[in-house]
Amino acid sequence: MSPPPVRATDLDRRMIGLALAILEDAFARTCGGPVKGTAGLRLALAFLWSRSKECSRVPFDNFWLGVTRGGDQLTARYLERIYRAVGSRRKGDFR
Repeated sequence: MSPPPVRATDLDRRMIGLALAILEDAFARTCGGPVKGTAGLRLALAFLWSRSKECSRVPFDNFWLGVTRGGDQLTARYLERIYRAVGSRRKGDFR
């Protein structure tokens, strides 16, 4: 017996959750200084922007710049804006 099909909305929520986890990990690693801009981080940001309810890439681009330069409270605000843009809510600062 095959498993029941996964609805696109369920899959989207899972993928959004995974992409947000990648962003949280990158932000947490800024405690040690700038984070290397990996393909995985770029993909997570691009995917989240594709699912975003806003047209502006500003929080996504500025989050990238923030983590690759060492992160700060402004970077945390951009991360919160990304959460809101994809219809989610950040639970707290995980650093």
